[in-house]
Amino acid sequence: RWEQATAFPAAIALAASWNVDMAERFGVAIGREWKNKGRHMWLGPGMNIIRIPQNGRNFEYYSEDPYLASRMAAASVRGAQSEGIIATPKHYVANNQEHERYSINVQASERALREIYFPAFRAAVTEGGAWAVMAAYNRVNGTYCTENRWLLQDVLKGEWGFRGLVVSDWGASHSTVGTANNGLDLEMDGSDPVGAYWGQGKLKDAVKRGQVSESTVDDKVRRILRAMFSTKVLSEPHPAPGLQMTEHWTLAREIAQEGIVLLKNDGGLLPLDKHASQTLALIGPNLAEARTGGGGSSRVTPYRAVSPLEGIRAAVGPEVRLLEVPGLLLGDGTIPAVDPSFLPRFENQHGLVGEYYTNMALEGIPARKRYDDTIDFDWGAGSPFAGFPADRFSARWKGWLRVPESGTYLLGTLSDDGVRVYLDGELIIDNWTDHAATLDQVERYLKVGHDYALKVQYYENGGDALIRFGCLRADVLDDAVEAASQADTVLLFVGLSAELEGEGWDRATMDLPPRQMELIQQVSAVNPQTVVVVIAGSQVGMETWVDEVPAILQAWYPGQEGGHAIADILFGDVIPSRKLPMTFVRRWED
Repeated sequence: RWEQATAFPAAIALAASWNVDMAERFGVAIGREWKNKGRHMWLGPGMNIIRIPQNGRNFEYYSEDPYLASRMAAASVRGAQSEGIIATPKHYVANNQEHERYSINVQASERALREIYFPAFRAAVTEGGAWAVMAAYNRVNGTYCTENRWLLQDVLKGEWGFRGLVVSDWGASHSTVGTANNGLDLEMDGSDPVGAYWGQGKLKDAVKRGQVSESTVDDKVRRILRAMFSTKVLSEPHPAPGLQMTEHWTLAREIAQEGIVLLKNDGGLLPLDKHASQTLALIGPNLAEARTGGGGSSRVTPYRAVSPLEGIRAAVGPEVRLLEVPGLLLGDGTIPAVDPSFLPRFENQHGLVGEYYTNMALEGIPARKRYDDTIDFDWGAGSPFAGFPADRFSARWKGWLRVPESGTYLLGTLSDDGVRVYLDGELIIDNWTDHAATLDQVERYLKVGHDYALKVQYYENGGDALIRFGCLRADVLDDAVEAASQADTVLLFVGLSAELEGEGWDRATMDLPPRQMELIQQVSAVNPQTVVVVIAGSQVGMETWVDEVPAILQAWYPGQEGGHAIADILFGDVIPSRKLPMTFVRRWED
């Protein structure tokens, strides 16, 4: 499938390795992945400086340290462009928060810019040879980056000798003449009509009026062609076979192994012996889900993704007894997709029958019909099928829901846009409106042995398309404490997810969701031999629980092979890193 690729660990995990050679190998792999899709330009790497833990895109960036960031940036750009791909370091410059990113005015001294915020970009250009740079949304000292002459003309193209093209972030332009005359070379559209300030004849009219010279336009064309010729985009088009690039899965695992950081290991609790006779309690919202990356435009759908639960199951010997308590805790802001085992046969097929319509009202005869083993689709700006609309469509799934044991269950949806859920004919979720990714959930007591008629309706109006349905035990806290009390050691997987951390917003707090903190406290109270594994794109708050547990691993977003890599660390097959790409503070006041 064209939208699938290798999900490498997040950039912050790569930076935690401090391994420059690995960064270049990653760049080479990215270049090959891009050619495999028939693409010619990598909109990356991201290299904005990490300033606070709450920034929603910290996971996409390398470091708070300009030297470390510059080493990783130059290496990854050099690697990608060795494969004939145009790398695009972003977001130039000082895009260090997502809150109000479209309009924020970053006020920074020239010394701060040159010593902290410029070095990674300078290295990407002067050492990595980047053929493109993406101008950021924000303003710097009063002027938008897409028309900031000092940033684009004086520093980038003048001092650093950059001969490639400057491309805007999507919808980051705010003028025709200002952007054209001050250094932008390619405008990308946003929510406005394509080419909002340059397209539809606007740039041409500015040239006719003498506001933009023909030589200025010539320079832009020359820069674009220079980048295309230098990377052989025109002479050697990529064949786009669309293959599973399984040779990159080993590299993804190696990056995760080197990026995982051992934050604490009192008493030498780690590593564990995977062949010793023992009972391990595996607990937490990030246990059974493979959190490959944060949310937003950098998300990748892999052909496979290994969760920590799967990685541990594959690693331990038969002497090890596993007590597994996966599942979501209330208030975490997301929900995993329903386990296919909860969906028995329907119409002689396993799973649900999905009916897809080319209108938003589920009207008429379905344009497409197929059987889906679960409901977990993030189409982004794409569509469910080739040749099917990317906007203004709807879908309906029908089948049965069967739980493995009686109890209180959390039923929920994560959707963008409208969603309805019926259970045995009862409308239990009703959010039939346009909205961004939104979690809706209810609790119901479900009985084992009863097949519940399930119907999920969904429509997408414009923008991104996302729909997920989940069903899991809601009363997992008691189960978790009970399992912990019976175990020799607890492996507790907490953290964030793509729905809690991503492009477009900053976290309101650096702390974990309250129920996760409660989980750590209650589990560690009954079993002091508790290892906490944090899967998140940045630091999470630890003040309330850091002294309660003897061992902590920071796994970042470890990519598609993360489950195996985490197991490699826990059981001593790989020595963990003791390096960080950013400062960890005990509490926010620090």
